[in-house]
Amino acid sequence: MPKEAAELGLTATAVDKIPEVANHAVSTPRIALVHTWINTQNEGWYRIELDRLGIPYDYISDQVLGRTPNLREKWDVIIFGPVGGSAQAIVRGNPKFGESEAPIPWKASSLTPNMGMSPDQTDDIRGGMGIQGIANLNKFVEGGGLFVTVTGNASIPIDFGITSGVSIQESTALNARGSVVNTTFSDRRSPIAYGYDEGLAVYFNQAPLLQVGGGGFGGGGGGGGGIPGAGAGGATRPTGRGTLTDPDVVQGRKPMEPVAPGGGGGGGFGGGQQPQPPISSQPRVVLDSHQNAICS
Repeated sequence: MPKEAAELGLTATAVDKIPEVANHAVSTPRIALVHTWINTQNEGWYRIELDRLGIPYDYISDQVLGRTPNLREKWDVIIFGPVGGSAQAIVRGNPKFGESEAPIPWKASSLTPNMGMSPDQTDDIRGGMGIQGIANLNKFVEGGGLFVTVTGNASIPIDFGITSGVSIQESTALNARGSVVNTTFSDRRSPIAYGYDEGLAVYFNQAPLLQVGGGGFGGGGGGGGGIPGAGAGGATRPTGRGTLTDPDVVQGRKPMEPVAPGGGGGGGFGGGQQPQPPISSQPRVVLDSHQNAICS
């Protein structure tokens, strides 16, 4: 048992009897790893890790999302591999220039026999998931499915309204490649949080900057994430990054104003704040801003 537990990265402890605590059955999730026909390379890192860990998954194109009305019937988790471009460009996919244009296949033929070894093939790489794919994903999430985005495609559920209470902030003069940052859980009851300690560290590589809460809906933007005096430059480096002559530039929102003793916490978000649904009613969407790693 210790050998098997170590191979799985688990810690096993022997007990005299099953602990009398609240529990529920957990089944092995059915996973789909999604690629686009815009780029079929970057999600290969995820295929490598899933294969190495022996985790079963289906490898599908985003076109499948558009033509599968009930995604929840087939999968519990959908991981959308990293791909560049705006949310609209990803959803649209490779452009079509009229019905008279010939299809562009990705499959084995006398001209391209080696494409027969590809794990996924299609008669036409033009077009993406489309608006129907967005509708199907929304239905999947509302039905309890878990949608995991990676790097820039985190904009898809945000821009198309699949999730709420989160926005992507513009980064000004940000240089944070290869950073490991601490995180907090907004809902420890979610299955997504199972098995993690409170101080979960995650890898961050430059973008996107995700802001959670009402302040992400436009309007003012003042609240609680700034560092007093940041951006002034000089030898006072609150973050400790860069050189003494590099200024600290707070990303996403302006520095928090100093609060007088006894004055309470600052943090108004301006007129754009909107009420948020209770945590139990929020959709299960993971917005992941790292690359070449597995979010589990």
